[in-house]
Amino acid sequence: MTKIHIKEFNGYSKNDWLKFLHLQNTTAFDFCIPKNTVEHIDDDEAILIEYFIAAFIAQELASVAGDFLHNLPRLDRQDEFSFIIITPDVQKLSVTLSMLSNGFNDLGDPIPQFLDYALSFLDRLGDDDPVYCELYLNVCRRFSGDPGSPKN
Repeated sequence: MTKIHIKEFNGYSKNDWLKFLHLQNTTAFDFCIPKNTVEHIDDDEAILIEYFIAAFIAQELASVAGDFLHNLPRLDRQDEFSFIIITPDVQKLSVTLSMLSNGFNDLGDPIPQFLDYALSFLDRLGDDDPVYCELYLNVCRRFSGDPGSPKN
């Protein structure tokens, strides 16, 4: 399995990704993005946005994967989000990775268009579309400020 830090590939086109993926000589990948927020240090909105972006990335990667797993990083420390996928279709994966990796600036922050697109991904899901990232969405609900959300 090849571990890939998505934000380090800013500027990669789908063809760049395709070449890179073919060089890995595997169909199993561990895609990662850093988790920078820490509960009780960062504000709720920052945590909410970070987990929602992770949920969007999970959804996009899962949609092109044959098999998909993701972790749930601890809220109380910096860590990384990990998305493990197995897929024989590196062509589809390269298109998705190009969109994801180009959604961040050189500092690793989401660009405004990507942020808007990521934050609206649930609105684009159809009624029968599976949600692959419920763990992250549960964290989002917790930090959304919704009085009905559990706050531990």
